[in-house]
Amino acid sequence: MPVVQISFKAGRSEEQKRTIAQGITDLLVSHGSTRERVVILINDIPAENYSIAGTTLKDEMAGKKS
Repeated sequence: MPVVQISFKAGRSEEQKRTIAQGITDLLVSHGSTRERVVILINDIPAENYSIAGTTLKDEMAGKKS
């Protein structure tokens, strides 16, 4: 059973997540997986919990840098 985990900065709509999950499922099925066995886990990461180069996305979006 394929298990796919995706982590995004929070903010995508339910419809966007559904479309992404369907696309990934379709891709795995086209490569031999059974649709019913594909598991997709979507993790929404708040901007304050997401850091690049020591600066959180929340601070980056606010124009602050460490």
